[in-house]
Amino acid sequence: MLKTILQAIVPSEQSFEEKCKDLIKAIQKSSREQKELIRLYSELTSVGNSELVKQLSYEIESISAEMYTELVKEGQRTGEIRMDIDPAMAAFLMDNLFISLQFSYSSEYYQQRFRIFLGNDIENRDTFVLDQMVSFISSALKA
Repeated sequence: MLKTILQAIVPSEQSFEEKCKDLIKAIQKSSREQKELIRLYSELTSVGNSELVKQLSYEIESISAEMYTELVKEGQRTGEIRMDIDPAMAAFLMDNLFISLQFSYSSEYYQQRFRIFLGNDIENRDTFVLDQMVSFISSALKA
């Protein structure tokens, strides 16, 4: 599912900001529709079995690592992203934001955090979340 979503967005001809918007919209939608799957992902990746964690993290995270790194590199090629930013590090930091957002829509603990920081109605304010996240990411990376 992750690979399908990323392959539809990252290689497109859209601007970096438009791609980020589409990624965030996909996160919001899939987090609501696939709550149990995301909760399972959270559980499996926090298990004490280091071999399982290594295997799962590689299988899952290598997809987003590759695609987000390419997203940043493309933004650098088009002049949208600063050249002094390491693409892999930027990809890692973006993914951390995206994972946190994903959990904020699907995990009880993160949903509560979401509400504490942004109000009890935050899960109904997708446009606000989208605009603020894109603004935050863009301001950090913009050329």
